[in-house]
Amino acid sequence: MKQYLLFFLLLLLPFSVDAQNVESVQDSPASTQENADSVLNVVGWFCKGDTLEYKLSSTVAEIVGNDTTITESNSENFRVCVTDSTKKGYVMEYMLTDVDMRDTTTLKQQIQLQSVRLGMNQKVVFTTSELGAFQEIKNIKEIYNRSLRNQQQVVGDLFERMPSRFGDITRDDLLKSMKSKLDELFSSQENLAGQYVGLRLLFSNHGKAFALGEHEEDNGTSHAFVSVSKGKIDGEEYSTDDDYQVYIKLTENTAEASSTQYYFDYSYFSDGWPSEVVSTVEEHQGGKQIITQIVITWLTKSWK
Repeated sequence: MKQYLLFFLLLLLPFSVDAQNVESVQDSPASTQENADSVLNVVGWFCKGDTLEYKLSSTVAEIVGNDTTITESNSENFRVCVTDSTKKGYVMEYMLTDVDMRDTTTLKQQIQLQSVRLGMNQKVVFTTSELGAFQEIKNIKEIYNRSLRNQQQVVGDLFERMPSRFGDITRDDLLKSMKSKLDELFSSQENLAGQYVGLRLLFSNHGKAFALGEHEEDNGTSHAFVSVSKGKIDGEEYSTDDDYQVYIKLTENTAEASSTQYYFDYSYFSDGWPSEVVSTVEEHQGGKQIITQIVITWLTKSWK
């Protein structure tokens, strides 16, 4: 039963990948030197009506020796639209528009796909600061009520088609337990926002300043390498000389024979909209290496 509870709760919201350490890693190399010519400020010069379509792909691989196994591979398309712009910041809407899963052959995978699709074309309203940094999700009650309805639909359909899968567990008991877990998920902004990793990654650097060029920092427990540059982005047809890139590599020594490395590669248009974000986490656990990668790439950009 616990396996089904966790399974349903994670899938009633869009795809999520662990965002642990994303913000703390981004904070560590930030710099605010006095010479403005040597500092790059990540600022969102967004306008009401700005609408961007992005594709997010997430892959998890395990490497043992010379053998590589892809354990998870999913992708989704989502839309971000600026609905209001004031001196205090921006109001935006996020909407999942498409989803694709690598495997849908098993019952569990088919249910997963069905559950995620229930969240498509449904709005998540969130705000950013005046510089474009992600702040909070506003329509929490609406999302919560929608998730409850999705629970009832998915569980109802499952019990109708294959009730024997749950043994002695009744539909009401399952929904009650799932609601308790859902209440916990919605108990804080941090918990809920963690489910929308795409948004957190897109806007995680906004409001920060980085020294141009390359530099390294070491605080004893972690080591950071940072490379920041301005100019046209390689391979980007519409790139200009005012675009810029931020690359961060952070290594944490967690224990003997174990370590974790984080790689963040950001490309920005001159108005602060990300054109691409690549987040890679490499975990070394004894003789096994686990790589989790998220790639977010812009598809279209328009103005209403």
